[in-house]
Formats: sequence, C-alpha cells, structure tokens
Amino acid sequence: MGNYNVAYTAPKYWRKQTRKAVVAVSVIGILSLNVNYMKNNVKSFVLLCCALSVGVALSAQSFSVGPRVGLHIANIALEDGLDGIDIETDSRLGVDVGLMLNLEVASGLSLQPELHYIQKGYRLDFELLGLTVDATTTYHYLEVPLLIKYSVGQEAIKFYLNAGPSLGYAVAGREKGELDGQSVDEDIDFEDYELKRTDLSVVAGGGLAIDIGQGATLLMDARYIYGLTNLDDSGDENIAERNRGLGLGLGVLVSIGK
Repeated sequence: MGNYNVAYTAPKYWRKQTRKAVVAVSVIGILSLNVNYMKNNVKSFVLLCCALSVGVALSAQSFSVGPRVGLHIANIALEDGLDGIDIETDSRLGVDVGLMLNLEVASGLSLQPELHYIQKGYRLDFELLGLTVDATTTYHYLEVPLLIKYSVGQEAIKFYLNAGPSLGYAVAGREKGELDGQSVDEDIDFEDYELKRTDLSVVAGGGLAIDIGQGATLLMDARYIYGLTNLDDSGDENIAERNRGLGLGLGVLVSIGK
C-alpha cells in the first residue's frame, strides 16, 4: 500500500477540531513558557494581555460580555522555616465577582480576558507552646485573568475548558479573630507585615455553557487558582506563602456583535 494520509482522509469536522485544539495548546504553551519571566516582570504581563486582546479583538468572529459571580474557597501553601513546627492552615470562604469579555477567534476557540474582585486568604486555628490562635486573614484582590477557552458540543449545550495566567493586586487586607484570648480585628499594613501586594497565578478549569436564548449563554464552571508568587517580602528564603483557591461560579455571556 502507498502512503496513507490520515489528516487528508479524515472528515472535515475532525480536521477542524484538530486544528483548533493545536492552536489552543500552542497559545497556552507560549503563555506557560513566559510564566517564569512574568513572575519577575509585571509590566510584561500587562503588555502581553493588551497585545493579545487587541490582536484577537481585531480578528474576532464574535464578541460577548457579561458578569460572573461565585464563591472562592481560599487557602495558602505555607512554608514557615521553623524546624519541628508544622503550622497547618484552613480554608476560608470568600466571594468572587467579575466581568468577562469573550472574543471568539474560531468556532469553539476564544480568548477571554476578565476583571474580578476576589477575596483570598486563610484561617489559622492551633495551640502552640501555650499560645492559642483562632483567626481569619482576608486579602481583597483586583484580579485580571487572561484565559484561553476551548468548547465542544451542540449549540444548546457545550462543555468547555479554560486556562491561562492571572495577575492580582491586593488593595486591602484584614485580620480578625482571637490571639491567646484577646480579640483581634485590624487592617493589614502590607509594608509592616512584609507582604507583597502583586500576585501572579495560573488559572485552570472547565464548565458548561447553556444557550438560554436571545443571544445569551448561561455558564456554570469551576476553576483552580494556583499562586506562583511568594507573598512573603521579608527576604528570608525559608519562608514562603502562596495563594491557593478553588472557585465555583455562575455567569452569563451576551452576544454584542460579530
């Protein structure tokens, strides 16, 4: 038998799906390769977001915009550098409210920049050397994810995956609870606490998109937020604090033109 070209003989539908998948993986790969660089260069992330969004917007097949609201189950990955002492943190429940802009570049493939107000943080509840702590730390972030979304399914209902980097800035923080029987309720001074305000994360998740008519789509999704930035700014290499979180949300995208 002669050479058998599978790509050529495959149905057109699957060739299209394959091309879209390759493009999605390629873009995500490019973003991933730049993560280490962006961790130390916030300006590069902002410029990348602007360049990609403008470029995609100019060639987008359709535009849609809408809100997303949900819950964020937040915690941190903590390395305290204290030999023989292991301090465990617990999750805290916060809100996540955002605005989505979806730019479709091909059938099933889109770029989705977002703007969020999101609560992050953690809870401490332990006793150590006679000291009891029961307190919740809350960070209030403005966050800008830049997600690649890949969707499959029928017009009525689709399943989608999305992933990409996210840049956050902590505008405020608060600690509330009890420290050795004494009530604590105070704002966090990031400089005095030696904490960084800027946080670069990787976001990945998936969900369902349901056509509800009149050009509107209902979204139900879950996403995991993996913080890359060490929030500790003390200069001690043995201490690290990185955000972690699981988000559950509902959103609506409304088509505003093609």
